[in-house]
Amino acid sequence: MGTKKNANNARAVVIIKKLHSLKDQKTYTEYRPLAVLQTMYKDCGGRGGWTLVMGKGFTREDRERIGGKVLLAGHCAIEELYDELKSKLGKKNVYCSGKCNDLRAMAESMCHLMKVNPMKLAPVNPVKGLYCVLKAKLNKSHGMMVNPLAHVIKLH
Repeated sequence: MGTKKNANNARAVVIIKKLHSLKDQKTYTEYRPLAVLQTMYKDCGGRGGWTLVMGKGFTREDRERIGGKVLLAGHCAIEELYDELKSKLGKKNVYCSGKCNDLRAMAESMCHLMKVNPMKLAPVNPVKGLYCVLKAKLNKSHGMMVNPLAHVIKLH
């Protein structure tokens, strides 16, 4: 378990348990959510005060430590903890990113939890960025884009 503190002394707690065998995978699945977390925290001034949970095989002590707002990343963590955390913390405090490495869902949830405007993730003028998003939607793009209102509305 690792803990990071920002200027407001709020914490973002990361709990990682047994992930799938990394020897069989070409990419390291646990690094992608952590990279999104680090980018939003350091580059976009994101806030802490929530817990990111990945993997499976959580002990009773791990389950008791989880509190506040929680992002469950991947189907393993969701299958093992969702029902328990939903009854313990309430549905509004439990966020889910159902597929492993669904970075769009992960980014949308983290934008809401960290109060980061998704338009800050691209190095362009926010008005121009919003124009590009609307133009892509009007042209029926199949690209998976982060919702521009993800910092205001809970989507997952």
